[in-house]
This record gives sequence, structure tokens and C-alpha cells, in this order.
Amino acid sequence: VRGADAQEALRRAERAVDLLDQARARGLVEEVSTVTRLLPSEARQEANLAAHDAALEARVRAEAEAQGFAPGYFEPFSADLAAARAGAVPPIRPEDFLGSRAGGVVPPLSAGLRPAARSARDFAGTPLAALVQRGLHVDADGAEASIVVHTGRGGAGPARLAPQVEGALTALGATVVSGAALAERVVGAVKDSVANLAGLSLFLVGLALLAYYRRPGRALLALLPAALGLLWAAGVVGLSGVPFNIVSVGAFALVSGMGVDYGIFVTDALVSPEPDAWPATLRSVILAAVTTLLGFGSLVLADNPVMWSLGFAVAVGIVASLLAAAVVLPALYRVGLGRAEAARSIPALVGLAALAGLSVAVVAVWATGARSAYQGEVVVALVVNLACIAWIVKRSARHG
Repeated sequence: VRGADAQEALRRAERAVDLLDQARARGLVEEVSTVTRLLPSEARQEANLAAHDAALEARVRAEAEAQGFAPGYFEPFSADLAAARAGAVPPIRPEDFLGSRAGGVVPPLSAGLRPAARSARDFAGTPLAALVQRGLHVDADGAEASIVVHTGRGGAGPARLAPQVEGALTALGATVVSGAALAERVVGAVKDSVANLAGLSLFLVGLALLAYYRRPGRALLALLPAALGLLWAAGVVGLSGVPFNIVSVGAFALVSGMGVDYGIFVTDALVSPEPDAWPATLRSVILAAVTTLLGFGSLVLADNPVMWSLGFAVAVGIVASLLAAAVVLPALYRVGLGRAEAARSIPALVGLAALAGLSVAVVAVWATGARSAYQGEVVVALVVNLACIAWIVKRSARHG
């Protein structure tokens, strides 16, 4: 929490701590550590002194005697409070802790409050001052007070503040920083960047394929394994609950590149007049996919979670691209996609495949952020996609 000076930072921190104490009472946080426990603002110190009235002192005295303390045991403390209320003792200020005096020990509370014993910066260089210095930073631009919150939640994953608590703290002007939130925001930014770059790369690759084949249908055929491989991989990875990280998200770039290669090889084999071109190419594509799986897929045996997620994402993407290249692409070619004489069948087939693919893409994006909330939608989208492909394959058998 920042302020124009130390007192403003402490006051703002106290408001945030009051809110966090309420959240702790509701079980939303487990523990709150703050510099204001050791060094309240001057306003809070005055309020605390005002709360210690004569009636409270009488109750404390009676309770102390009931607990076996000698009569008058807390009288020095009461005298210190009276002196502080009268203004004889100045409030404890940040400079008392942030001074330059080295060494020393923390003086007793009553000695620290007595005018005769107290001197400026009498806590500087003590262990107590070290705690304050970690929680309060003062510079030329103002002051910053820190609050450490232990949520006690999160299980095996990183703990997060409840959204309502984080929102309330932000409304108070506090900056909420946590490893979990930072990692989540970084991965989210990377996912958005990768999604945009993947769309751009597929568009540019599509233009290159169109320039090479000179036929939109054949260019679409060659691009199909990469597109479907990305969509299916995103859906399956999101459905399985594997956490997305910077490394695993980068695996989709590899899947895209391998999928385009498979598509080009299979498309050239299908349009080739050589009768042996298709069987030989299919064997080569399968062998290439298997060797890639043995290489990158072996990462699923790693103990490191990041490496495991990379291997899993690559394995799912390569298998999806291979299925698209070996099954879907030939089926679409047989029903007319890429053939000049079957132009009337192209819009329906491409539209149906695109609809199924987009459903997986949209739901996969949702699933990566809230898998439990969208599990059903992911399953439905994948089933619709597979049903679409089965229909295309069945239709292609009639044209074989």
C-alpha cells in the first residue's frame, strides 16, 4: 500500500488490514502479517489511547488481581498510558525504527513509554527495527507498507485470494501481488499471444499453399491437419486439466509446423497420378509422426511438471495432426474437396468441418481457464467434431 508519506501509507495499510481481519473471521484468509501490528499510524495510536479510559483500567486491575497478580503490578503501565494521553510522550514514529543507531536491544515497553527513559530512534538497530524495515519502505517518492496474507487454501496448486477480497483491497488502493496471480497473468498473456500468432501463421501458411497449389480446395486440404491438430489438442489438453504454462503453450507452434508438413505430403500424394504415391506417403507420414512422438513424447516420463506438460501437449497434437492427415484429409478429397468436378459438395463439407472445429476452439479456450465449469461443453464439442468426421468418412466411402 503506497502513500505520500509514512503516516499515509500506514493509515491505508490499517484500512486494508481491517478488511483482511474481517475476511479472516469469515474463513477467507488464514493469517495476516503487517507492519502496522508493530508500528500503528499516529491516528491509530491516538485512538487506542482514547479507548483506555478509567473504566477499562479498573476492569484490567480487577481481572489482574483475580488472576493472582500483586495489587498495583500494572500501575507503571497505567502511568505510562496517562502520560501518553496527556501528551508527555510523543507517539512512536517510523524514524524511531528507521534511524542509524547500531546495536542495542529492545527496551521494555514501560521504559520505552516513560519520558525520562525514551530517546529519539531508540529502536534503531534492534531486531524489532529490522521487522519494521522489511514492512515499511520510505523513499523520496513516498512510502510503501506491505501486508503478507496467508490464504491457507489452494491444495496442491498455488493459493489465491478470494476474488471479493482482492477486489475490495484493490478498491482501497492496495496493489495485490502474489506468485499465483503473476503466473496466471503471464500464462494468460502468453496464451493470448500464441493464439493470435497461431492464427496469423495459419493465414500466412494458407497464402503460401494457395500460391503453390493454385486451387483453394487443395490449399485447404494441406492446411487442414495443422488446423484440426491445434483445435483437437487444445480441446483435449483443456479437458484433461493439464495446466497451461509458457513451455506447454509453445508446443502448439511445433504441432502447427508438423501438421502443415503432413498435410503437404498427403495432398501431393492424393493428387499424384502415380498409383503407389498414396500408400508410400502414408507410411512415411506415420513413421515421421511415430519418431516425433518417441522424441518429444518421451517427456511425459519426466518428473518435472513443466517438461511433462510439454510432452503431453506435443503428443496429443501430433496424434491429432496424424489422424487429420491420414483419415480426414483423404476422406474430404474423395468426396470432392480439391477436385474441380465436385465444386457443389465443397461448401457443405467445409462449412460443417469449420463449424465443428470452431466449436472445439471456442470451448477449448474456455476450458483452459475454467475446466470444471465447461467440461460438459468440451465433451459435446469433441463428440460433434468426431461425428462430423465420421459422416465425411462414410460419405467418402461411397465415392471411393
